[in-house]
Amino acid sequence: MTPPIVDALTRAVNAHLDDAEREHDERGGMLKAEILKLEREAGNPVRFLAAANRSQYERSFSRSRALSTGSAWSWPISSTAPA
Repeated sequence: MTPPIVDALTRAVNAHLDDAEREHDERGGMLKAEILKLEREAGNPVRFLAAANRSQYERSFSRSRALSTGSAWSWPISSTAPA
């Protein structure tokens, strides 16, 4: 049998640890949600800029190919397109 002071101290410490764990879990969930939100927001402009740069490159490639061949038709950029 343990003395009452040890039991009281054990209950107080366990309650404190439970509160700390619960707070940590809640904060971790909030941080994870915030990180995911920021990743989505950062990903949208990156995809937009990548698509815009690709389109700009494809347009300039098509324009230069049409000018060099005298043809309005140009092949899409790919590894299988004829040279």
